[in-house]
Amino acid sequence: DVVMENLIGDDVNRIPAILKERHAALHMYGKAEARPGRKMGHYTVLAADVDAALEQARALKETL
Repeated sequence: DVVMENLIGDDVNRIPAILKERHAALHMYGKAEARPGRKMGHYTVLAADVDAALEQARALKETL
């Protein structure tokens, strides 16, 4: 199962934390400028079931 979290505005400054997560995949939209409220990309977290994916995605989001 997979869970997706959006990267909004300055969240892009925290990309290194996402790249360190083994089960996360980063997807950037190629926008040149980060602004408040602007979707800059997203990351997905893969796990054996949706509950585990949600738990991992929430834990990663807290590190951001």
